[in-house]
Formats: sequence, C-alpha cells, structure tokens
Amino acid sequence: FQDASSPIIEELVEFHDHALIVALAICSLVLYLLTLILIEKLSSNTVDAQEVELI
Repeated sequence: FQDASSPIIEELVEFHDHALIVALAICSLVLYLLTLILIEKLSSNTVDAQEVELI
C-alpha cells in the first residue's frame, strides 16, 4: 500500500487497524461463546434435566 501523505490519514489508518483488532476480538469471543452454548446444549440432552427434578 501507499504511505499516508498526511497526519490525518496516518491517524485514520491507525484507527482502522485498532478497530479491526477490536472487531476480530469480539467476533472470536462470540464464536467461542456460541460453541460453548452448543456443546452444553448437546450434552445437556443426556442429563435428563436433573435440576428440574430437584425443584
């Protein structure tokens, strides 16, 4: 890529890089949580709802 020609563009490029890292972190966290939820949902079918039976 071409180097930034003004300080404002340099700041914009740095902001873009930072925002991309934050967005990637959020997407990774959401994917991890969805995976945990799906795994827990699949394994909870074999438990036969013991928590409900106690109530």
